Amino acid sequence: MDFSVFLRRFILKREGARLARGPIPTPPVPVAQAKAQQGQAKEPGRPLFTTGIERIDQDHQQLTATIRKLQKALHDGSSNEVVLETLDFLVRYSEDHFTLEEAYMKHIDFPGLPAHRESHGKVRATILKLHERIASGDTTVALELSSMLFKYLSDHIMGEDSAYVEHARTRKSM
Repeated sequence: MDFSVFLRRFILKREGARLARGPIPTPPVPVAQAKAQQGQAKEPGRPLFTTGIERIDQDHQQLTATIRKLQKALHDGSSNEVVLETLDFLVRYSEDHFTLEEAYMKHIDFPGLPAHRESHGKVRATILKLHERIASGDTTVALELSSMLFKYLSDHIMGEDSAYVEHARTRKSM
């Protein structure tokens, strides 16, 4: 099956008539440049790192909003229900988003796909373990989840994801 057909079916199945923008991303804001800009004013709501792939960026923005909600709940001391909501979201997110991202990497012949897929597997396993623990009444999950999500954002999205974005961008110019 052609990737564009797969992608359209995936998106249509998950989000009605909404289609992905296109297979080649616009250049991202490099991590080094993003770090340099952290102290500068930026557009409200615009993340420092984007892939340039609308659907993937939307997922990352949803994840960031969920993390902010969790952080607020931790700060306010009302985290148990929000932790469960966050973990429920992450179970769905890890299935849908990782599948889409891996399909895209396969489409662009990204050589780092096996390692990226393995990284996704580790994140999925951690999410499921945390979900089982909170379901069994373990109240220590909140801080561990917050720490895991911060690490995921900084290491995976701003680090590992930038590799396939760069590969797609350079591949486009070939």
